[in-house]
Amino acid sequence: MASRKKVLERVLLQRGDEDGQFYFGSLNHEGSLLKVTKSLLAILESIPDEYRDNAMCYIYQEDDYDRKDVFIKVFYYRDETNQEYNERMIREAERAYAGEAEYRKQEEADRALYETLKKRFEGGA
Repeated sequence: MASRKKVLERVLLQRGDEDGQFYFGSLNHEGSLLKVTKSLLAILESIPDEYRDNAMCYIYQEDDYDRKDVFIKVFYYRDETNQEYNERMIREAERAYAGEAEYRKQEEADRALYETLKKRFEGGA
């Protein structure tokens, strides 16, 4: 039986504006450190208790030609639910079946090519 996977739950992914300010949705605590801290605390409180200790926050910059963008990303990992697990098992089985069907199709094409070449070279020898 396949093991359960961890699922990444993204809580926030946001690009800062031209001045590097972030807008935290309806929280709208931009500017002072105190307001930003309140916003981040509200974001943390939106994460279920059992995942808060492992929640991650990254603030990073990406350079794109002459533009530099600053991003903030908040996320955590949780266990796969039964429904997600069952859906993943179905998808994996479907992919395996499709791969097997493709393999059989290619094998038949190779066999047909072999027979054609065999007739050509054995008949012409």
